[in-house]
Amino acid sequence: MNEDAVVKAMGTALSVIAAGLERGGVMKGQELANLLGMIGTVTSEDGDPEQGLILGAWSAMISDSAGKAVKYDN
Repeated sequence: MNEDAVVKAMGTALSVIAAGLERGGVMKGQELANLLGMIGTVTSEDGDPEQGLILGAWSAMISDSAGKAVKYDN
């Protein structure tokens, strides 16, 4: 299995989860993106730059989609 495809698929899944959390009023998607970005930075600084890059990529994917969740009344 292609590692790039796995990283992209997981980022897409996290973006969907972030949209659901935002729509449900739990947390903003951008907040989740920021948290993942911070974890990525710390992980890189702690000696695992590859994992930090993956977390950073997921953060960027969520940030790109944040706030674009469809709003509707339940």
